[in-house]
Amino acid sequence: MDRCSHLSGPPTEGQVAGGCVTCPWPGSVFSLADGEVVHGPATAPQPVFETRVLGEEPQVRLPGAGQPLPTVETCSRYS
Repeated sequence: MDRCSHLSGPPTEGQVAGGCVTCPWPGSVFSLADGEVVHGPATAPQPVFETRVLGEEPQVRLPGAGQPLPTVETCSRYS
């Protein structure tokens, strides 16, 4: 997931400061906490992953991993 939502630049090569990362290509700034755009030109947020370090091993949880799948309700027209 090393692609900026604006021009697919590499945010991991950007600068991290004040809880944000700046993409080196277009200069968009994203919050590390929630992926929201702090300063454009990007208009779409970056994905955010739950992380932790266990011992010396970093671990990342993919969105929705370990969560029950949402149920699909039947449309009343077809009941």
